[in-house]
Amino acid sequence: MELIYEGCHLEQVLERRRMSKSIFADKMGVNRSAVTNWCNGTNFMSIDNLFLACHILKCEPKDIYKYEPVRRAKQ
Repeated sequence: MELIYEGCHLEQVLERRRMSKSIFADKMGVNRSAVTNWCNGTNFMSIDNLFLACHILKCEPKDIYKYEPVRRAKQ
């Protein structure tokens, strides 16, 4: 089985939590441009930052990064 990356949904999670990127950046200890880069897919969060983000936003990693399992046909 393989996983296909479907995108970062951090911006949507922030909107649902009514939290600005600036406030989230402050809580994460990063600058706002890091958050913007995560949201637009320029950069990925480190695993440490992903788990910290989940703690702050009270969500799961799968809520932020979406992957779809794909089964390869046997040849």
